[in-house]
Amino acid sequence: MKIRLKYDAMGQSQFFKSLMALYLDNDPEMVKVVEKIKQKDKIMSKAKIKSAAKEISRGHALLKDLALTKSEIDDLFDLLEEVDSGE
Repeated sequence: MKIRLKYDAMGQSQFFKSLMALYLDNDPEMVKVVEKIKQKDKIMSKAKIKSAAKEISRGHALLKDLALTKSEIDDLFDLLEEVDSGE
């Protein structure tokens, strides 16, 4: 693993932190990896894996429809900084 990480110019800590961030953010590509692991190791049935994937997908769509995007949140913080610096 160390050789492979060295080839990719990445340390173990950075690699695992990045993986955890993708996992916690329900990144679509990471969801596929987790599904693959569940199928390979027979952790969940295929029906439950498919159901979980649909729920995650619906959650992403709902967040997109109802919540602020990352760029909108960044814009709000920029506006707040401008207001603070102007007073």
